[in-house]
Amino acid sequence: MCAKRLRKGTKLNQVDLSDAKDRIIKIKTLEGMAQSTINQYNIAFNDLIKFFGNEKLIASIDLNNARDFVDWLLHEKSDEKSRFKQVAKKGVKPSSANNYLQKLRAAFNILIREGILDENVFSQIKNIKFQKKRLRF
Repeated sequence: MCAKRLRKGTKLNQVDLSDAKDRIIKIKTLEGMAQSTINQYNIAFNDLIKFFGNEKLIASIDLNNARDFVDWLLHEKSDEKSRFKQVAKKGVKPSSANNYLQKLRAAFNILIREGILDENVFSQIKNIKFQKKRLRF
């Protein structure tokens, strides 16, 4: 069996972000989730790891940490892959941040079901409201 096993004596709530990401991707793959959706979970966890660091324990993320992450997404995350460095803006659109929230809420709910977490801090954060642009003809 090639699955990672927890060492004897390791508590389930001592799972770091990298291990949580691997578990979620594996579960979603086994559920037959579309590859594009799995990629979105991957991106969301990669940004969590970028913000908190790889060794951050998933159970140690509290509501204020989650809010700080959403604030970082909206105002500070930069697109390093942009070919036009002078045009690369900071922050993602509110609709993209809402997509992150949707994926993280679902992922944290799975981690609760798996016995890794006791609560879903992302479920306490409401979607970001924004004005939809109207096309005028």
